[in-house]
Amino acid sequence: MRKYLIFLLLISFFSSCISDLDKYLDSEHPKLVKVSEIKGKGEFKPEINISDNMMVLSVAYRNPDFLISRNSNENMEDTFTYQISVVFYSDNKPIPLAPSFSSYVYNPNLLKNNTVTFFEVSYWSRNTLSARIQVPMYYFNHLPQGKNSVMIGVYCHKKYKSTDGLISINEMLSCGYYRFQMNIPEIYSTKLICYGLELQNDSIWSPYNSDFSFGKGLPDVYWTISTPAENEKDYSHFYATTPVQWNSYGYTGTDTIEILSYKPNQNLIIGVNDYDRVFSDDYLGSWFGSIEDLEKSNSDGYISFIHTKRFDYKLISPVCINSKKKSEDQE
Repeated sequence: MRKYLIFLLLISFFSSCISDLDKYLDSEHPKLVKVSEIKGKGEFKPEINISDNMMVLSVAYRNPDFLISRNSNENMEDTFTYQISVVFYSDNKPIPLAPSFSSYVYNPNLLKNNTVTFFEVSYWSRNTLSARIQVPMYYFNHLPQGKNSVMIGVYCHKKYKSTDGLISINEMLSCGYYRFQMNIPEIYSTKLICYGLELQNDSIWSPYNSDFSFGKGLPDVYWTISTPAENEKDYSHFYATTPVQWNSYGYTGTDTIEILSYKPNQNLIIGVNDYDRVFSDDYLGSWFGSIEDLEKSNSDGYISFIHTKRFDYKLISPVCINSKKKSEDQE
């Protein structure tokens, strides 16, 4: 029996190793060539891995002064924060990363100008500052499909504010530039216009008294999109969220969300939730299907799903916005 268990463990281990190896071989590992490092001491080590239309950007910044500043500052209440910023460039111009619906997108790693992804940390290991972020490839929808030459600028800032607010520092410690080749997939744009939603309200289920936190006992309603989604439980690719409508039997706002996808019939989840001020938000219901399914119901003007009597919408069919031919015609 013991030998059998060991055998099963070995099989499981080797299967996991093979799976990880397959993922590595299927992924893209662009070689970053240093263009220049302009200011300050220290050294950047950026790495990029692209798999399943997701870029994983890792940056390590080594600076011997980190160890000194930490030791000299460890007994103070005031602490330094270090920020690593990354700007993507094409033809020496910043690539606008955020889609046009940025007011609906939840991504704390985008600054207001929609061009810089950033990491902010107040701790580090010895004399190295490390940061990592995931960037969906649809963020590069301004680049044509196919191979592109891209440059990144990596910056490290030292930020400090005393507890009394009298002293404030925002100093750039170093910056570097790196060039690499990147394959951009076809990216499709579909516009989903929601004219509001009406929650179920009958003897089986009612929104009244469904929220026990504050107000009239009605839910604080908002809806979200997750895409791409493998199945009805796959919320791993959170995409966009609307504002909250407080104490309501539904959602009466009108929202236009541009869905950027890698294929015209990509799957998505439309989720309806009840915002909770104290604990995690409550799930009210969801719809799972493809953009193609929404097109089929377009003539009806609404879809229905659990606890949602009507989700009124209009869909503008998907169009490829970065085809190589289109880019060549524009030139």
